[in-house]
Amino acid sequence: YSTQSHKDDPVCGGILWDLFVVLHPDYYPKRNQIPLINNNLEWLHSITGDVDAVLDFGCGGDEAIQNQAIPLLKKFGKASTYMPIDLCTSFVEGATAQIKTVFDGSIKVLPSESDFSKPIKGVPSGKKLGLFFGASTNFEDFPEGMQDLLATFRKAVETGGYLAMSIDTNLDAESVRDSYSHPLHGQQLLNIFHRLKRDLDIFG
Repeated sequence: YSTQSHKDDPVCGGILWDLFVVLHPDYYPKRNQIPLINNNLEWLHSITGDVDAVLDFGCGGDEAIQNQAIPLLKKFGKASTYMPIDLCTSFVEGATAQIKTVFDGSIKVLPSESDFSKPIKGVPSGKKLGLFFGASTNFEDFPEGMQDLLATFRKAVETGGYLAMSIDTNLDAESVRDSYSHPLHGQQLLNIFHRLKRDLDIFG
């Protein structure tokens, strides 16, 4: 994904992805999950009670932080620590900056640029709520891969913690193909080559 480092930077995968999920009528998970999460925050808080830390597995870009993480942290007002976890550096940096700005330093941010499918280092102590929004049975090696992933989350969240997860359970292969068959999605994937050219010393 990544974001532009200047106004003429061709690396704009994050922008292309956001356009794709908004403009493509057949791609529904993200459109559905934002209201699903926000409409159920009161219920979620009633189940878990207050927590000390929120672990955001695959924190995502600006839109995900604004529409999912920030409303949740406001509802869980006693959480003192937020840990954004993502392989994408710009996502982790963006999440860190937004949380620090919105909460004016009242929430400690522990950024983790790492693969959340592997053991996570530096997990804070106390009662934890893990977030895994936007999962899909079509992306994981289902069901074994999902079971391994949940085992990793359980180790990070620890006994007494909780995991809030949204998952696209559409198993209709044709529908899934239709939802990704769009020029914008192709452009977003091709944008990876712009990032390789920008960030790596490539020749030949």
